[in-house]
Amino acid sequence: MLHRKIINNKKTNFDKYVDKLNAKMITSLPYSRILYKTNDITTIDFRSFPDSFVIKPNDASGKYYIVKNNVMYCGHERAKMKRNNKLLCRDATQWLITKFTTNELWYHLIKPMILVEELLDIKYELRFHIIHNKVCFIECISMNQIANDQCEWYSREWSPLNIKCAHDTCNITPKPSKLEKYIADVEADSQLIDVHNHTHYLRLDTYVVHAKSNNDQLYFSEYTFAPSRLRYEFKPVEFEQILEKIYDTSATDTVTITSLISSIDSFTKQK
Repeated sequence: MLHRKIINNKKTNFDKYVDKLNAKMITSLPYSRILYKTNDITTIDFRSFPDSFVIKPNDASGKYYIVKNNVMYCGHERAKMKRNNKLLCRDATQWLITKFTTNELWYHLIKPMILVEELLDIKYELRFHIIHNKVCFIECISMNQIANDQCEWYSREWSPLNIKCAHDTCNITPKPSKLEKYIADVEADSQLIDVHNHTHYLRLDTYVVHAKSNNDQLYFSEYTFAPSRLRYEFKPVEFEQILEKIYDTSATDTVTITSLISSIDSFTKQK
């Protein structure tokens, strides 16, 4: 259904947007500071980095280490171990020479780099599913460094949705106090993509970061055009059908798009 339309979109210069380094130069949202970047692993002095940081390639998904207070967590599995600079060096070397195996062929066009970034104090991740520059629904990911991430699905009004996809579900997250601003900010940011690429669908991934005085901030994570490598479909099928209708609607027909997005509320969980 919708995922087939996305992968068959040939108007792709997606590589410039999924490149995790270049994307930071495009987004209008704040993002984590880059502490070091290189395509030559021999230039990295791991002893010079702070006790907490993130290291990852710019041209892949799911490959990274979180180092927090000199304890390492590896990728999505969150395998925990004591900081090991030799292991970091070995895996970073492998990342530079290994192509990301996926049907997302635009990753193969990216010049590989290793990025070392500051570790943000993240509350949770918000993934905004956007069609025609409008947020249709939101995926909230719990940030658990011990176990695999879990998620919950919400309408743009933050009503929990009774739909299923890849992740296990988690407990309901309270509505972010600045949700309306977050939505406005990511919809504005999505227009930076359409100016160049004219794609209809985008998942814009962000982090809600702890800040002083409970003034949480939204930080950019990445642009995604083929979530989970398009291996999954939403259930029930009627939800997918609504997304497909939105996708097929002309971007100028804002009345129909707004109406279709509102119909997503019919999938709200019963209290």
